[in-house]
Amino acid sequence: MRAVGRTTPMTTPMIFFQTTAVMTLTGWIGDSDESDESDEKFWEEDKLPPPEHYEAEKANLDTKHLRRRRLKQQTINGIDRVRDHWHQYTDPEHPRLTWEAKSDLIRIFGKRGLNNKIKTAWERQESRHVQWVRNQDSPDRSPTPFPLDLVEKYRQRQASAPPKAEEQEESPHSEPAVDKTTKTDGAKKSNDKELDKEKTFSVNTYIHNMCQAEGLNPQSLSMSKRAEIMAAYTVYKKEMEQQGWKDITGEAT
Repeated sequence: MRAVGRTTPMTTPMIFFQTTAVMTLTGWIGDSDESDESDEKFWEEDKLPPPEHYEAEKANLDTKHLRRRRLKQQTINGIDRVRDHWHQYTDPEHPRLTWEAKSDLIRIFGKRGLNNKIKTAWERQESRHVQWVRNQDSPDRSPTPFPLDLVEKYRQRQASAPPKAEEQEESPHSEPAVDKTTKTDGAKKSNDKELDKEKTFSVNTYIHNMCQAEGLNPQSLSMSKRAEIMAAYTVYKKEMEQQGWKDITGEAT
């Protein structure tokens, strides 16, 4: 700082000071004054970008040469001021508010949302099952636990099972597999020979049971359907003979 003076007639000497000091709201600030780097929010007074802007710029700068080439001097000064004084007006981040804790919450809520969807589907399925039990005369509307394909498989498996004597009907194409013996409470069995009678089965009984399960007429079977039934009967015959049953049919009729 230097003083420059001049004199005028009939007046006292006037002195002007040439300085680089700047007038601010808090007072005069000169080059040698470091009060501009205080802990106040200087970017609001100077209308500078927020500290996050300078941190982003700082991350892209590696060398001093790159700083001078890419940034203005005002931006460089802002980066330095943020580096030196940002800790004075910012609070440290709480460790429980990080992304890891939030990711756990997202996983928990996502799992609960999936469970709610499964619960809703299960309740809808149970209501359909209750309606199906009440209205069993409409099997086409059977719910998911009792689909029609499983019903068909159950019917086929039931048709290929050993025939029961009490379920047989007297018809030209069916024979009783086991004769029933009449019993009275507190009385002895009337005929011991009927109890020792062999367990028998026949191809006619098997065909009749298969047609009855599938709702077909044994008299009007096609050649392909009869061949399919006979192929299944071959496997059925082998299993029955292993269990001690006897085939009383000499050949298929």
